[in-house]
Amino acid sequence: MTAARWWAGLAVGCWLLALVIPGTHSGGRTFHLWDLSRSAGRRPPLGEATADSQAANRWLFAAGVVPARRRPSDWPTPDQSRLGEALRFLAGRLRPGDRVVVHSDGKSTDALPPVDAFPEVEWIWDRAPSPTRFGVIEAPLRWPSGTEWLEIRVQVVAPEPDPEGSSTGRLLPVQARPSGVLLAAEVEPLPGGLFRLRLQAPRAAETGLQLQLRYQEEGRELRRPLAIGPARNLAWWSPDPELRQALQAAGLSVSVAEAEAEPPQGAAIFAPAQAADADRYRSWLEQGRLVVLASPSMAAWAPMPEDLRPFQPRPDPGQALVVLLDRSGSMAGEPWIQARQAVLHWAQLWPQANPLVVLPFATAMEPALDPRKEADRTRLQALLPSGRTALAEALESLQGRLPDQARVVVLGDGRASPPEQGWAALVEALRQEGAEIGTVAVGEDPDLANLQAIGPAWDRGVQGNGEADRKADEDLENRLLQALAKPLAVKPGRAEAIPGLLWDLPALLPAFQARDRMAAATGAVALYQDLEGGHPVAVKWQARGVLVGLAAFPEPAWLEHLAALWPQLVESARWWRQGPQLWLQSAAGPPRIEDREGRPLALEASGPGLWLARGLDPAATYFWVHSDGGQKLRLPPPAAAEEQAEDGPWRRWLSRQRHRSASMAFSGPWLLAGMVALVISQGVRRLGKRGQIRLSKPM
Repeated sequence: MTAARWWAGLAVGCWLLALVIPGTHSGGRTFHLWDLSRSAGRRPPLGEATADSQAANRWLFAAGVVPARRRPSDWPTPDQSRLGEALRFLAGRLRPGDRVVVHSDGKSTDALPPVDAFPEVEWIWDRAPSPTRFGVIEAPLRWPSGTEWLEIRVQVVAPEPDPEGSSTGRLLPVQARPSGVLLAAEVEPLPGGLFRLRLQAPRAAETGLQLQLRYQEEGRELRRPLAIGPARNLAWWSPDPELRQALQAAGLSVSVAEAEAEPPQGAAIFAPAQAADADRYRSWLEQGRLVVLASPSMAAWAPMPEDLRPFQPRPDPGQALVVLLDRSGSMAGEPWIQARQAVLHWAQLWPQANPLVVLPFATAMEPALDPRKEADRTRLQALLPSGRTALAEALESLQGRLPDQARVVVLGDGRASPPEQGWAALVEALRQEGAEIGTVAVGEDPDLANLQAIGPAWDRGVQGNGEADRKADEDLENRLLQALAKPLAVKPGRAEAIPGLLWDLPALLPAFQARDRMAAATGAVALYQDLEGGHPVAVKWQARGVLVGLAAFPEPAWLEHLAALWPQLVESARWWRQGPQLWLQSAAGPPRIEDREGRPLALEASGPGLWLARGLDPAATYFWVHSDGGQKLRLPPPAAAEEQAEDGPWRRWLSRQRHRSASMAFSGPWLLAGMVALVISQGVRRLGKRGQIRLSKPM
């Protein structure tokens, strides 16, 4: 074989490798997606987390949280790994040539987005093993009366259990507050990663105990707080001074020490509903506490994690929500990303029975979208801002197309081009059709005069003097949620109670008048219903605790009326599911359980106040629990547990995504090597020909 043919063969081989080996994109940005859920427990290194989020083409995200706006130390630790939601959040930010590094164990608890929703990007999976964690903790909510001893069972779940079923670590001596109450603590290891803990505390029935469980394995120590309430006397604590005053005025026992960062052991908690405090709420619920959260606005409940959200929107039957979404070039950047994300978030909450129409507009109108449908959700995420703001054409397109009693929300910066073109007539024509129109100012420099000419501001971004409220601009998504919740306002005189639920309330509660109309969310039980079918009070049983949602700020008049309810909720049965087994905790004796067909389930005692029901159908949609007070509660199926989730769907999705990206991008180094080899082969061939010519000349 000649040298020229050898180099030509090498060029062909390099090109074949370029076709076979997945290509990589260079020159793009790098996105890091960190899975902060309990099963993964990933946290970015301190150097990456504290650096500028856009320095050196590096962006840091945590399940949709932008670190530029929140410190990594404030990132939540959710129970669910919503990897699909995080990927949808990133879809609109990516462009060809980018690289995405996913730091996760791949155990997604929600549906992953379609593969074709992403451009040509490079995907890297930084897989992390699941850390050792605490599992089911069998402990009573309150110290039993008339006894000094208490037994607790603690389960420790390891990523790779010992083949013999024993734990590889050890449970350290428990720490307790107040000091001096705990006299003895005995720890006994059991098979299957279980530990039996026996405590002796003669005065705990009067004071309660705040325990700190500690587990040590290979130099790593896990901690888990656990509260055991006193036998009687329900005390209250609140981080908010106004709520403490309302509790005191209602005659309830309140701890008013402002210096207390955490509630005393056994105390119930009253707090305003704030999504930023979700981790604190979960911690209190895991300790077995009663946690009451209050807010009259659905905009405050919407950002809450699903497991801590007792409410969902309840608009009038058939009421439609129409969103005019400005996607012109002036909306590029963070305004467009936040506006689109708020619409996608609200779409997950809006009931399916009520129409939801999103109309993106710029130079021309886009087709109508319903983000509750996966295909339309993907289309909305793929849209990018461009073109001029044809706001007049967008308003004119609504004429004759709106459903009865429709609410129209205009999300945009109001910077129309060309300027105002008879908007007053267009808006008046829409109002004649029965539509109510409101606006939300979006962007750093909105044209407030144009927006106010269309309709009133349905958020807090515009003050009465027409100037932008810059403090409100810091949380655009919150303002957008306020505007989208505007159609939910309760009509005057429609907040009367319907009797016959778990307890009687006054016929008219003034505090429940100025609020949004909400219904009990999936997994919650309504304790109060008004004439519009709304549920201003709902309860969810979470972990060992009870979560109560109030769609109003508390007032002494009705807090005192509800005083008898709180101990009943504390003593009510708690439950959690583990495969086909159902665990119940009830201080008032064994409850009665029926499946969906009304057949009773057998119970067996498993500890003080703890009962185990076997034979439960894991696919059952719900079952009933009859408590000692005659309550019949419908228990919905729990959310998918991360420890039971598999990484198979994520692996298949990643494989298809990589195959799709590789088919669209050739490997640059191999293409370049092939070109170099081809040039060398041509050069060698020409030199060879010249050498043959010189040799053929006569001597």
